[in-house]
Amino acid sequence: MTYELIGTSKIIKNINKQIKKLSSSSHDIHIIGEPGTGKSVVANNIHKLSVKGNEKLPIVDLKLTNIDETELCAVLFGYQEGTPGLPDASRKDLASITEGGTILIEEVDNASFRYQHHITSFLNELVDLRDSSNENPFNIRIIVTTKDHPATLVHKNELLDELAKHLVSFNQILIPPLRERKEDIPYLVEHFVVEACNKLGIQEPAIDINAISILVDQPWKNNIRELKAVIDRSVIFSSNGMFTLPSDLVDEKSKVTRLLETILTGEGQEIDAPLDTIERGLINTVLKRFNFDLSQAAQFLGMNQETLEHRADQLGLIRERK
Repeated sequence: MTYELIGTSKIIKNINKQIKKLSSSSHDIHIIGEPGTGKSVVANNIHKLSVKGNEKLPIVDLKLTNIDETELCAVLFGYQEGTPGLPDASRKDLASITEGGTILIEEVDNASFRYQHHITSFLNELVDLRDSSNENPFNIRIIVTTKDHPATLVHKNELLDELAKHLVSFNQILIPPLRERKEDIPYLVEHFVVEACNKLGIQEPAIDINAISILVDQPWKNNIRELKAVIDRSVIFSSNGMFTLPSDLVDEKSKVTRLLETILTGEGQEIDAPLDTIERGLINTVLKRFNFDLSQAAQFLGMNQETLEHRADQLGLIRERK
């Protein structure tokens, strides 16, 4: 079984090297990446490689959005039997429970400062527990994920400064957004199609090059998570052995809208051509489709007809028709 990320880009190859290297140590790790980039997958891969041959060693995934403050403190520091508001049986602290394994703290920057304070206190205690001068020092790896670098998050008032100081001492893995490694998308598509078909117990559909091209061109604002959701939908609605993309991805108006949004917001991949050239080609395509009927073209683009006529004239498109 392999624990490598899927893809052939230089970025992914470097991350896979980091995964192998860090899995052979007990160093704490800070994984940075936008939502949906696969941070938890990287964390779990590191753990699985590090405990290979001793799979009983645990990984505890601490999702701070799914736990209340009392429960968080109970999990981190343990509690004695009879503590009000908690189960009757006592509980050991998280460090004792996870000895030899990994503690994964996900999206800590999304947690409140009160929660972050508890996490910081736990990390402070862990420094003492892992001190080699202790008779039985603890052997635990901490993996924390955030959407951005500690200094940036502190500046945005999304991360406690003391917690940030812990994170900057960790080994760092930076996972880029999917839009920065588009060459990996065909491999991810193939993987998710096979995975979905295996779960559904159906034969894999044929994927044509046009479908791949459309998927590669998407902005994927929610990254791999969004791509997987689209592939799952496509597999479910495929018929006659052919891979069928959701209609909103292949609809021409949707494509026009997405490109206009990219131009207006500056998001997505870099645009090499001047914006006038892109806009000219875009409007020209729509005008040709409607045989230069300005009323239909304007309605399609969601523009006022006079505005479209004025802009088309500026770009030389009305004169081009004559």
